[in-house]
Amino acid sequence: VQIKNADARTFGYEITCWTQDRRAILFLVANPEVAAGSTGGGAAAGLKSDTLPVTLAFTRDVSHVKNERTGQSLGSGREFPLQWKMNEACVISFDATF
Repeated sequence: VQIKNADARTFGYEITCWTQDRRAILFLVANPEVAAGSTGGGAAAGLKSDTLPVTLAFTRDVSHVKNERTGQSLGSGREFPLQWKMNEACVISFDATF
């Protein structure tokens, strides 16, 4: 799965997926730069808070897709449009019975 037509605005995105109880859980996050100072430590630098329209594109059909943040059923298919607030994760789930 990837962001369809990813561009400079979505650069650095990361998608992680795992299965639990016959459901796949997928989340999309921004992978920000980490900056450290002379005293050590580190923190996210330049974390974006923009909201972008993105479409998650799968290589095969997935079914019973649900937006876990809103509770909205997204149906079945290969492409799913979402609104991504970049300082939060987009979280969806779908049927993981392959």
